[in-house]
Amino acid sequence: MGNARIIQQASLPQEPVASRKSLMLVSGAMLGTLAGIAAALVLESQDKSVKTIDEARDLFGLTLLGVIPAHKSEKNSWGNFLRPSSGNGDSEPSPGQIVVKDTPHTSISAAYRMLQANLRFLCSDKELKVIVVSSSLPQEGKSTVAANLAATVAQLGRKVLLVDADMHRPVQHRI
Repeated sequence: MGNARIIQQASLPQEPVASRKSLMLVSGAMLGTLAGIAAALVLESQDKSVKTIDEARDLFGLTLLGVIPAHKSEKNSWGNFLRPSSGNGDSEPSPGQIVVKDTPHTSISAAYRMLQANLRFLCSDKELKVIVVSSSLPQEGKSTVAANLAATVAQLGRKVLLVDADMHRPVQHRI
């Protein structure tokens, strides 16, 4: 050890030397909140999906023919459940059923009738013979919309032929 010598033995302090627990806690909470807000802003700026009717109208510049309300079961997935509605005794329909026939007094049935009326009004100068229901992704409700729109037109006494052109996963025979 050379010429070094011990002057006094080291001792443990009874209290923390620089106790900043509350400062660390507050600064950690603030940094965590800021990081969460920053992450949410980054994710929101990256999301290019259309979320509202007004966004769709502004983006595409097309006439809105109708809005069919989304319906999810209590399990938060498409299933065969009926939920009680508020009011007239009808229950909210299950996805994949002909709601305009089975539950005619629901808001979803009214939306299909409005869509059919708007299509008729849009093409009032000529008879509408062919309607294509399409979307870019699977499981978006094309078959359900097509079946309910066909049923709505049939309820008016018009002849309807519904063709399920999905050769890989046809579903019209199950609705």
